[in-house]
Amino acid sequence: MDHELLNTVRLGILLSHKLNGDAIGVPVWFDWDGQKISFFAGSDSKKVSRLRNNPKVSLLVTNNVGEPEAWVAFDGDARLCEGGGIQLAETLAHRYWDMDAKDNQDKLEAWKLYPDAFVKYEMMPTNIRMGS
Repeated sequence: MDHELLNTVRLGILLSHKLNGDAIGVPVWFDWDGQKISFFAGSDSKKVSRLRNNPKVSLLVTNNVGEPEAWVAFDGDARLCEGGGIQLAETLAHRYWDMDAKDNQDKLEAWKLYPDAFVKYEMMPTNIRMGS
């Protein structure tokens, strides 16, 4: 699936579920390779706790203000991967941040000192929805 929205760098809104079933959305950096969504998280984050309890998620990608209205949503189960969290974080940092900025360089270097602090998730969408 190739959608114009996915040809530019955008945040995704990851929707997961609290223990009581309430939905909660948080922004994430993500990668879409045409088949699966990949994202990373802090290994001790609330996001990871929610995904352990219920792996069902949606990732919503939308237009920016001033662009024609459009959105793509990916639905499926987020699967924790063995390793790869810090590698994905580094790859996405180069996509989402201005890596000429010293603050961003320093932050990435600090992350790399604690590679186990990051985990990688993948989601093979069972449903892809689009609208405009």
